Amino acid sequence: LPYEIQDIILGYLRDAPETLRACALVCRLWLEVARPYLFHAVVCRPAITSFSLQDLVAFLADAPELVRHVHSVSV
Repeated sequence: LPYEIQDIILGYLRDAPETLRACALVCRLWLEVARPYLFHAVVCRPAITSFSLQDLVAFLADAPELVRHVHSVSV
């Protein structure tokens, strides 16, 4: 299937992050299609997990290709 069709299909899953994460493991193309949806709105809840805002910054510094997908960060 063309990239655009796969993007439309995975776009329907934008509100199902667990399913998108599973799709991202299928193949490299689906990983590239799923990433913008997975990283569009990042929520950092250090009270719930041990993941802090500093951890997020370090993670994005190690993976600069993901930064372009992040449109909002909530703390």
